[in-house]
Amino acid sequence: MTHLNLGQLFDGERSAVGAWSASELSAIWEHQLQVRLGHVVPDRPPPVPRGPQQEEPAQPAAMTFADLLFGAPPPVTTLILVKEFAKAHLANPARLLPKDIATVLYFACLACGLMRFGKSISSLAPEQLIKGFRWSLQQPWLDPSSRALLQQASEILAGKRPEDIPPKP
Repeated sequence: MTHLNLGQLFDGERSAVGAWSASELSAIWEHQLQVRLGHVVPDRPPPVPRGPQQEEPAQPAAMTFADLLFGAPPPVTTLILVKEFAKAHLANPARLLPKDIATVLYFACLACGLMRFGKSISSLAPEQLIKGFRWSLQQPWLDPSSRALLQQASEILAGKRPEDIPPKP
């Protein structure tokens, strides 16, 4: 497993091959949110058999990144796999995702873990999480749902109680 320190996430060489415009990053982010997780997580059967009256949860591979971040609470293992997917893109110079997109995806997964499970799915200190959430929030191309998720997680870590945070739109 590759270990990144927070300084590496915010280095000055954000785009090794030219800079992406805000409109390009916006289009890439919107596209990424609609991509199915099938290439990131394997399609696994539910761990517990379901009765005929119970709705079977969506298979992780059939979910989109948006489903993972903004839908019903995902399996924590799926969220961690996607977090590691984003982290791997940050560490790989031949990455397919622009570094800014991978960084926001990484911190969005951490925000989702905090909001859905009430705990961090990372070893980063709360101050580092807040710094990452705030950096992500400064991106002009970020969509409203991602912005709300990151803002709520940032506020919780900054000391506000979860019940003081307005619900997700």
